[in-house]
Amino acid sequence: MRKKTALFLSIIMLLPSNFCFAAEKKAVTDFAVGEKFGAYTVTDKGYFDKADAETVVLNHDKSGASVLCIKNSDPNLGFCIGYKTPYTDESDRNHVLEHTILGGSDKYPSKDLFFDMYYKSCNSYMNDATFQCSTSYLFSTLSSEQFMKLLDAHLSCLTSPLLLKDENYFKREALNYTLESRDADIEMGGTVYSEDTAFTTDAGYTAWYAVLDMLYPGEIASNDVGQATFNFKDLTYENVVDLYKTCYHFDNSLIVLYGDMDYDTVLRFMDREYLSKAGNTHTDLSMYAPRPSQKAHTEKRIDAPAYMGDAADSACIIYAMDLYGMPYEDVYECNIIQDLICNKLNEELTEQGINA
Repeated sequence: MRKKTALFLSIIMLLPSNFCFAAEKKAVTDFAVGEKFGAYTVTDKGYFDKADAETVVLNHDKSGASVLCIKNSDPNLGFCIGYKTPYTDESDRNHVLEHTILGGSDKYPSKDLFFDMYYKSCNSYMNDATFQCSTSYLFSTLSSEQFMKLLDAHLSCLTSPLLLKDENYFKREALNYTLESRDADIEMGGTVYSEDTAFTTDAGYTAWYAVLDMLYPGEIASNDVGQATFNFKDLTYENVVDLYKTCYHFDNSLIVLYGDMDYDTVLRFMDREYLSKAGNTHTDLSMYAPRPSQKAHTEKRIDAPAYMGDAADSACIIYAMDLYGMPYEDVYECNIIQDLICNKLNEELTEQGINA
């Protein structure tokens, strides 16, 4: 008996110091719906064949954040966080907030952190996007180390942006006055204001705004990106900050993680550094929910501004219908039908010499 014990002890002493008898750690895709994964609960699982990926949806128990993991063998690691941000007016404050919030944070003070990250990191993609109903921030990289750094920088800006302390971020991206020389006229500027001004001479955008007003008169569904030029008096620093405080909460967000990453490390980092610290604010945007529109057929002609010398044949025709209440699968099929009709119509018009 003593010999067997001595032999067993000798084997243990010869094992590497990092050797462990514990079972291999389960991956996030190994957990069933309803099971706990650290500070999260698995709420859905699936498979996304287009990306050859296993998918897992998690709910962060404390903050209420939803996290979608798209796990495959792609070495390009992706992150996206999107917030529900209804366009409650046409001042374009949603667009301004998208531009200003990544300017800097308490943890990463900078005049413009977005461009610091864009030009000084090994990212393969980085951008933000404002839509009629949501705002998203996304990046990707082939480096796990860079992914964690960019993730930390993004989440720090979204939870403690310097915008809340310094109005100059708003002035730069939204509205300011410039004087190029002593004899020049004072001009209104700002990144978003300038972008929106470019839309005013686009016949397609002008027609699209008119369609929204006709489909959804008096509803917030008629509001869209790009109208600061006409509504800049409502574009104020206070209104932008109010939007942040209303919508930028983790329980009002969807976080997407993509690729062949260490999901356990990433999820635990987000929980420890940000999600658990934020708590659940139970964001309520139900007052902005869409409602059924009245059935009617309306036609309208809209004149679009143009610069002197522009082509006179730049008119466009838009035919649209409201699909409120239709299942997503049917909306998707309608989108395909729309593309086919437009392609065929464009071919016919081009053959007749009408190609503008």
